[in-house]
Amino acid sequence: LQDVLDLIPEDKHGAYMKWQKDLVKREGVTIINVNHARKTSSGQKSNSTGADMSEEDIMGASQIFKSGAINIIFSRNKEADDPLEKNTTYVKVTKARGVGNTGKVGAYYYENEKHKLHDKDDWLRMNGGLGY
Repeated sequence: LQDVLDLIPEDKHGAYMKWQKDLVKREGVTIINVNHARKTSSGQKSNSTGADMSEEDIMGASQIFKSGAINIIFSRNKEADDPLEKNTTYVKVTKARGVGNTGKVGAYYYENEKHKLHDKDDWLRMNGGLGY
């Protein structure tokens, strides 16, 4: 989404999101926006090193996360020393209109050697809890 919004002044992001919402209602389509996270303030843990992100960390105007029907945040610590942690992605639902259930929904381990994504708990059980 940021590649599209980079072409639009930030004060027009809300109008663009309204256009998307109108399109969804009118045509019955689903739009999946993939967003980048903004850089963290100095002194805070950075998003790329496993910070617990919120909707407010989404790059751009607040209308982006306010307009979403479902907001899902994926995060991982790309700089972790432990290879298991470095290749684990955490998933959190921060908004789910119509359902209301939010919170942490899982951790997924990417096995580099096999290029395969696993539920982390399942992978640990299959591998004797060793991790690697």
